[in-house]
This record gives sequence, C-alpha cells and structure tokens, in this order.
Amino acid sequence: MLVVVRKEQSLSQKYLDLVGVIIVAIDADQKVKLINKRGCEILGCKENEIVGKNWFEKFVPEKIRDTVKEAFTKLMAGEIKAVEYFENPVLAKSGEERMIAWHNAVLKDEEGRITGTLSSGEDITERQRDEETLRRSEAEIRAVLETVVDGIITIDEKGIVQSFNPAAARIFGYSSDEVIGQNIAILMPEPDGSQHDDYLGNYLRTGEKKIIGIGREVIGKRKDGTTFPVYIAVSEVHLGDEVKFTGIVRDLTEFKQMQEKVLQAQSLATIGEMAASIAHEIKNPLAGISGAIEVLRDGLEAEDPSREIMDEIVGQVRRLDNRVRELLMLSKPWHPEKQLCDLRTLIEKVSARAQEQESFAQVQFILKGKKAVMAPVDPTFFEQVLWNVLHNASQAMPDGGEIRYSFSQKEGFVLLTVADTGAGIPDHQLDRIFRPFYTTKTRGTGLGLAICQKIMQAQGGSIVVSSEVGRGTEVTLSFPH
Repeated sequence: MLVVVRKEQSLSQKYLDLVGVIIVAIDADQKVKLINKRGCEILGCKENEIVGKNWFEKFVPEKIRDTVKEAFTKLMAGEIKAVEYFENPVLAKSGEERMIAWHNAVLKDEEGRITGTLSSGEDITERQRDEETLRRSEAEIRAVLETVVDGIITIDEKGIVQSFNPAAARIFGYSSDEVIGQNIAILMPEPDGSQHDDYLGNYLRTGEKKIIGIGREVIGKRKDGTTFPVYIAVSEVHLGDEVKFTGIVRDLTEFKQMQEKVLQAQSLATIGEMAASIAHEIKNPLAGISGAIEVLRDGLEAEDPSREIMDEIVGQVRRLDNRVRELLMLSKPWHPEKQLCDLRTLIEKVSARAQEQESFAQVQFILKGKKAVMAPVDPTFFEQVLWNVLHNASQAMPDGGEIRYSFSQKEGFVLLTVADTGAGIPDHQLDRIFRPFYTTKTRGTGLGLAICQKIMQAQGGSIVVSSEVGRGTEVTLSFPH
C-alpha cells in the first residue's frame, strides 16, 4: 500500500513538473510543503533548498514581507477570504525579483479547517518589462507629438481624422476633440475641400500621386475661416489591412512674411541704386527747367493767359522734384542723432503745423494728459515719421474726423499709438503698405510708409499698422528707452 501511495505521489509530481507555471503549497506554519520544477527554476534553487523553508522569510522580498505575512496569517485564521488573483514579486536565490501573477486556493482538512494554501503563478517579469518599455516608448512618442512645432495629422482611407497633435491645434485653431472624427476637408478652403475625397479615392484606385509622398505648398483654412499658406508632406502607412495617411504640416505665414521682407529689402536696394543714378540725371535738369520757366513767366504781362500754363508747368516740375527727393531719402543711409526728448512736446509741434493746412481743417487732434513722455529719439526723424502718419490719416478722413494719441510701455520700449477714425484699410492691402511704390491712392508714390519704416528701424524701433474697414487705422511707433 505504501509503495502505491509513493508511486501516486511520484506520478503527481511529474504532472506538476510538466506544468509551465510555478506550483507551491504552503502550510499554516508558513513553510513550503510542495513546489514543482518550474518553481525551482524561477527561484534558482533545488527542491530541497525550498521545501520545509519559511516561504515568506526566504522567498518574499523584504519590502512587502510584513504585509504579505499579515495577510496570510489572517487567511489562516479565517478572518479574510483568499484573493483569487493578485500579482507580487518573489525573491530568487540570486537576489533578483521576479513578478508572479498568482491564482490562489485554500487547503482544508476533513473537518473544514484551513491548513494552508495552494497557489499557481505565471512569471510575468519579462512581459511587464516589455509593457513598461512599450509604455515608455509610447510616452516618448506622445511627448514628441505634443511638443513638435509642426502639425501632425493622421487620417484613414476615407479622409476621417484619427489624430491631431497640439501643434496642429495651434496652427488651425481647433481643439483635437473638434477635429478627430471629422473629415480632413474642414481644414481646406474650397474647392480643395470638396475635391479631397475624390482625390483620395482616385489615389487608392490608381496610385496616382499629387501630394502623397511628394510634399508641396497648399492653402489651409483655420477655424475662423481665414486661409494661410502651409507646407504639407503626406506619407502612407499600412497597418494590416488598413491604410492610413500621416500629414506633417508647417505654417508658412511667418516664412512668407520674412520672404516679403527680403523682397522688400531687395527692392529698397534696387531703388537706392536707381535713385542715386537718376538724382544727377534728373534733379539738376529739373531745377534748370523750373528756373527757366519762372524767368519766362515773370517776363509776361499779368493778364497774359500763358502765365497760368507756366504756373502749372512749375508745379509739375516741383512735384517731380519731390518724388526724386523721396527716392533719395529712401536710398540713403540713416544715422539718427538721438537725444532725450519729450514726445508730447514733439507731437504738439507737429500737430500745430498740421492744423495750419487746409487738409486738416476738419480734423480734431486729441492728446490726453499732461505728463511728459521721455524717450531717446532723433527729433527731426520723429517729426518726419509723425508727419507722414498724420498726412495718411487726413487722406483717409476727407470729411473730417479725429486723430487720437496714446502712450504705453512694453518690454523696454515706449509705444506711441496714432489712431484715426477714417475708412480703414482692407486686409489684402494691409500686408503690402510698406512695399515701395505700393499705394491705394490716386495720387502718391507709395514711398511714405517705406521711408517711415526705414527711419524707425534706424532708431532701433518699429512701426506697426493695424486697421479695420469702416472703423479706422492705428499706427504704433515703438522707441527703445
């Protein structure tokens, strides 16, 4: 009979050793009664080094030992029920901790008293490490997507947005929740928006590329409906049977503005070269023509009708002379001689001179407050810039209006804002007003604001124009102090 029992125990042990999980039985005294081959492998011990030993003292890491022992004691006393599944580490002979996912059951004698536990556990150490690596990788990718300056957008083969990173939200003015699940066409102006699904379908059928895998400059549409230039590069991704497209979008607005400034600088350089050459070719002959006409006019009788014609010729010659002078002003280098000035005093001086002219007869100047506003400027340059600004304002208010002055300070600059109540400037013209020879007036060369900008830059400052049609224009001059 004893031989049969031993054979049955030996056979059971063989079965347990074939199982790919750890099997361990612990009695009420916290000692190991049984462990299988896989358990020995995980702990790095021979069977006789485990069986009979206190499980918690020898194979449970110290940091959780007291907690686990307390739970086991309560379980043996019947104070708590066995937790069917939990994860905690075991301590191998080498000192390495291995994470085990345990399934537990209590052992009872014939009278129903708890005598120990029987647990099976899967070593999930490598899986946890892989999961942690995956989580860390996902976190790194997420961090990149959330901090990259370019917009990154993914869509499916139907054009539905799957992801929309913070940079894309900043570029287009939408939150990700507003875009994800919508058709990508909401980010495109017409007719591109309506045609996008057809293009995508045609690509999937024929493989004909227009943007995918190429990259090009297109026009995007913000949430507020405004359009702007963007560069987009689209790549195709295959995930099993699914096809997705990833677009990297860069807002070209600032680049275009910088490009415009470069072109403007090149234009100024060209104008400078041209002005220097024509000054000698035109200015002196103009002076000679004007002088000769005046001599001829003075020799005529007061009632002679030819005098009026000659007055018109002299006026036109002077107008040409003024244009040449403006070209020279634009082309010459500016070397301001700064001195600490009260801007209010200079404003009052220029405003008083303006009020003497007929074009300002119905214009009211408003300069509130009496406190001096000091800034280092070249007073001559300041007066010239302000005069040009006021002249433009008066032309925008042919029926009269108000010109208001206000001061503020920001990051080391004194800001003077000159606001009028004129007709305002349309958005499509506002971007070009500093371009030489660009003008919206029937008369004028379009050099006034270009000269103002050059003077302000020479003083280390800037000039900024904002406007709204029907509500007037604001010109802000900034001076470092």
